[in-house]
Amino acid sequence: MKRVIILGAGKSGQGASLLLQKQNYEVLLADRTKGSLRDDPSLSLEGVSLLLLSPGVSVAHPLVEKAKTLGIRVTGEIEWGLLSLPCQQQKKIAITGTNGKTTTVLLLEHLLRSAGRKARALGNVGASLCEYALSPDPEEILIVEVSSFQLETLAPLPWFDAALILNITPNHLDRHTSMQEYADCKLKLQHCLKKEGTFFVSRQVQETFSLSHPLQLITTENAAISLALHLGVDSQSIQKALPSFCKPPHRMEWVAEIDQVTYYNDSKASNVDAVIHALSLVSGPVILLAGGVDKGSSYQPWIAAFAHKVKALLLFGAAAGKMERELAGAFSLVRVETLAEAVEEARRLAKSGDQVLLSPGCSSFDQFANYEERGQIFRNLVRKK
Repeated sequence: MKRVIILGAGKSGQGASLLLQKQNYEVLLADRTKGSLRDDPSLSLEGVSLLLLSPGVSVAHPLVEKAKTLGIRVTGEIEWGLLSLPCQQQKKIAITGTNGKTTTVLLLEHLLRSAGRKARALGNVGASLCEYALSPDPEEILIVEVSSFQLETLAPLPWFDAALILNITPNHLDRHTSMQEYADCKLKLQHCLKKEGTFFVSRQVQETFSLSHPLQLITTENAAISLALHLGVDSQSIQKALPSFCKPPHRMEWVAEIDQVTYYNDSKASNVDAVIHALSLVSGPVILLAGGVDKGSSYQPWIAAFAHKVKALLLFGAAAGKMERELAGAFSLVRVETLAEAVEEARRLAKSGDQVLLSPGCSSFDQFANYEERGQIFRNLVRKK
């Protein structure tokens, strides 16, 4: 029996484990906190024929170099899932971008299903590719949300019938060594198209980066509509379906109005540009709650973007110190330890007509399991559940 080690025991790693066991592999699941093995650089690779990486595991992991030196195959979860689909002709659409990709993926799925087409959102949203490959439906159009982490390990082969890059702005610079490396991971998508595949990009991507594949321009607002039209859905069906689409939670989500103060949950905003976008959607004065695990970008773009709108910035979590240093003098800053303390301070500072916005600009992993837990706890704190 062939032996495989999977690095990362999260959702993607668990799905890959089930698939590989079905394919008659002996599976060893390694993780820093859970799994059958400790994720340790000294881990023996004796007898291992495959090292499979979950998206959360960097290609710079010491075991990756060790495996390559030993001639052991190294691949990512998304590639193994794609290879394991029994019908390679199944239509597949890939969507990436720094911000907005989940909403775009889910909206496209909604538009297709409303028009009577079979469609499934996968990848960085919904089921992982390996989990889906356990019981696929070849008639479904697969709409695959791909992150830079997933693209990092994906071979530049003709996987997709169409691809979309919404935007590329600084993000995940705690994982990637530079903005160029991060952008290169995103731009790899143009080399993952079938020969007849269509490549959609926003004007921001076209004007900022060098692209070799012929492209079609879209605007971020109509990206899902452009793809639905490309896939044969008529305009009338699209317009009929749009009002029934429910935006996914934790994205500029109204939470409550208490004493004429409105509270919004934008926990999904985990990078600098996402917070700037959130602030553009609300009128001032705003009390902004930000913090978490720093992702390597500067927070100084907030100074111009928030001018005359943010009355106070409440900083919590691991990145609070860096934010305080970079934003000192530009805003009224209050540094606290936890989100709960930030909510209490916001309640104390808020006046009638103010808006309290959780839009962290950081990942959640210092104090929460994920952005969903962070958003749910914020809701509960506001509503005092």
